[in-house]
Amino acid sequence: MLKKPGMIFFDCGSTLLCGESKRNTLRGTETVMRYATKNPLGHTAEQVHAIGAELHAQTLMRGREKSLELSNLCFQRLLFESLGIEFSISHEERERIYTESGSGSMCVPTQYIEDLLAYLYCHNIRTGVVSNTPISEKILARRITTLIPNHSFEFIIASSAYGVRKPSPLLFQVALRKADLSPEQVWFCGDSVKDDIEPSAILGMLPVWYTGESKESSMWHDNEKPPCCKYLHIKDWRELKIILDGLT
Repeated sequence: MLKKPGMIFFDCGSTLLCGESKRNTLRGTETVMRYATKNPLGHTAEQVHAIGAELHAQTLMRGREKSLELSNLCFQRLLFESLGIEFSISHEERERIYTESGSGSMCVPTQYIEDLLAYLYCHNIRTGVVSNTPISEKILARRITTLIPNHSFEFIIASSAYGVRKPSPLLFQVALRKADLSPEQVWFCGDSVKDDIEPSAILGMLPVWYTGESKESSMWHDNEKPPCCKYLHIKDWRELKIILDGLT
């Protein structure tokens, strides 16, 4: 028997927002290198980018296999300072410029998500975001509020701020503490079986597997096995409104 949730947590990528194409990391590196004030080894942007790609493979990807997250901010400091490159801008500004200049096509809200969020607000169902991302929490929050300006999430959690990423239970536990709710009072909406659905179910939340409508999401989910837990499966946010309407 389903009960009306006190709060719903949302993943971000392919859940709240979708459609962003692959990042152009070389363009991001080229842009931030324009602000370099010291480059003792005379590295070009292309060389720095190649060194960064190798460092990425050695650190970020290996860490993610263990549910660890190295933020872009830390990664860029490691990369540039190991090469002796200094800048006229702060670390935070450098990350922002790198992220924005290296972005692919702009992402957009998933279809009908804004209608659902308006519905949740009107029915006093709280909302929060728990996202795996190396970009800083501030940049993630700005992106979400810019693209979904008519809704205010109670909090937006980025894995970059905590050093761990889903499916680690720690990030979910941080969200539950912030919400001051028990897992049974919370639903978790996400697109990934491994990172969102199964780990939230293990902690006692009700998972909502959203497979969306974008081509990227459809291709991903065609190759993904159904969750090994109890869950709701929706392909359209309007379906979730119908389910919630039937609860007390």
